[in-house]
Amino acid sequence: NLYDHIANHDSMIFESGILVDPISVKPIKFKYFTLPDKEDNSPQVCHYEPASDYKIRFDKKNQFVLSANRPHNLFWMTKHSNALQQDQTLEEYYLNEEKRVKLRKAAFERRER
Repeated sequence: NLYDHIANHDSMIFESGILVDPISVKPIKFKYFTLPDKEDNSPQVCHYEPASDYKIRFDKKNQFVLSANRPHNLFWMTKHSNALQQDQTLEEYYLNEEKRVKLRKAAFERRER
């Protein structure tokens, strides 16, 4: 159900009851919701599965079509993190970020020799 999905989403699992940006791993503070849209910390409704993938789901139980704007595909993240995620799922972003960290670490290790 939607409650379980939200309670176990990446934006909620870092700290109990605290809304956390799953990319920056920083709390999304209430005051951020008053920021202008252009601010990096302004919250944005983001897609787990990118809307640009044009994936449509069919809800067999309720007999209707669901777009990328379906509730299980939306969550809060800051504008800055949304820009970093681009057209990747969170899992894809995490894997690509892990690869970038490994590449940077290897480059720094070579430089130190």
